[in-house]
Amino acid sequence: MRIFLIAIMIAAFTLPAYSQTGSGGASGRSMHSEPPVEDKEKKKQEEKAFNEATKRIPVPEKKYDPWGNVRSTGK
Repeated sequence: MRIFLIAIMIAAFTLPAYSQTGSGGASGRSMHSEPPVEDKEKKKQEEKAFNEATKRIPVPEKKYDPWGNVRSTGK
């Protein structure tokens, strides 16, 4: 019985290590494979939309000071 419990404990400690291997897992792809062409095009479109959205953010009139209410006025 003791050997059986030790074997289960060893197996339990080694299971998380298998999830970090680059063997592909459930998706069938390895961790370092190239994304499909559709993903590249979609990524380009998303990046273009992000850049356009960031250009529309207005420039602040004065610099933001998150600690402004905490600081003393120097009196």
